[in-house]
Amino acid sequence: MKKKVYLVRHGEQLKGINDPGLSPLGKRQAEATAFFLASIGPFAGIYISTKRRTSETAAPIIARYPNVTPTFTDDLVERKIIMGNYTDQSGKFDEAQFQADWDRASRERDWAPDGGESAIACGERIDSVLQSLPESDRPYLVFTHGGAIKDALENQLSLEKINRFRFVEGNGQRPKGYQHCSITTIILEGQKYSLERVASIGHLEGIGMGEGGRLPGERR
Repeated sequence: MKKKVYLVRHGEQLKGINDPGLSPLGKRQAEATAFFLASIGPFAGIYISTKRRTSETAAPIIARYPNVTPTFTDDLVERKIIMGNYTDQSGKFDEAQFQADWDRASRERDWAPDGGESAIACGERIDSVLQSLPESDRPYLVFTHGGAIKDALENQLSLEKINRFRFVEGNGQRPKGYQHCSITTIILEGQKYSLERVASIGHLEGIGMGEGGRLPGERR
């Protein structure tokens, strides 16, 4: 049996490196996303990364389905990296070096920073969650991170194919990256991934995208 999965990136988060929650814009994005998703449900299950920003993004749709018990799992977090490697003795965070390593790991998908995780390994971890979902004629919701979605898809599909299924805006443009609260819809049939839509943001019209997604690494 095929399984349909809606992969939702979290909303815009507050600044900070220690598990920030959603910004006011991120909360509006989450509400708009829940309103859209409610038209699709009911759902077989709701799976959520344990990070605060994903939990807060999922909260509005969870409130609409009180009979569905959400599953929180570390296996849906973003690509793992040791943040302490980028913080000096004074506590200053080296954002530039962190971003450089993040982007390198995105380009060289089998490379990982010291003590961290490669893009391939992250994608395999996300895939293990998706493969574990019980068969159902109802769709699943998975709240995770832009980089995690990117890593999972690129393990399975070519960039050419992924880009072919990207959301098209009214002006005919295909936004790059996986923007905040974008929704990627996939069909799983065994190990095979089929795409319906990648990084759709049509449900956010009029809400605003803030800083949106970034390329090439889709950090966070």
